[in-house]
Order: sequence, then structure tokens, then C-alpha cells
Amino acid sequence: MDWAAHVGGLIGGFMLGMMIFSLQIKTRRWKIGMFSVGLLSNLIFYGVGIGYMVKIAKQNVAEEMSDVCGYYEQFYEDYECNCMMDKNEDN
Repeated sequence: MDWAAHVGGLIGGFMLGMMIFSLQIKTRRWKIGMFSVGLLSNLIFYGVGIGYMVKIAKQNVAEEMSDVCGYYEQFYEDYECNCMMDKNEDN
């Protein structure tokens, strides 16, 4: 596991805990304030994190999978690319 996963889980868990345990606060103003801070923090934290992962995944997948047949041929010696054959037979 990467250390960033541990830190992200710690921060995310803390913010989620703020939301859950803020419901136990008796003063209405503090209850709403703590819940709002936890909710806003979670939305920003997870939104930025998921947005970053999607951006990176699109770049990496596009590069690696640009030649699908070549990708599988490097792992399997007897791989026969049927998708390219189908396109060539249609023409």
C-alpha cells in the first residue's frame, strides 16, 4: 500500500466521523456547523481525488491500449487478434 492511501483514509475517515458524530452535539448551531464542515470537506477531498484518478487513468489507458492487439500479444505468445481481422474482412 502506498502511504498516500493511508493518509487519505485517515483524513477521509476523520471528515466522515465529523459528519456522523456531529449529530450527537446538543447545540443546534454547532451541530449544523460541524456537519457542514465535514460534508464540504468530504465533497472537496473526494471530488479532487476522484477527478485526479480519472484524469490520470484516461491518459494511461489511452497510451497503453492504443494498440489493443499489440498489448495482448506481449503477454500471450499464441494470441490471435480477431478484432483487426474482422475489420479487414469487411473491406
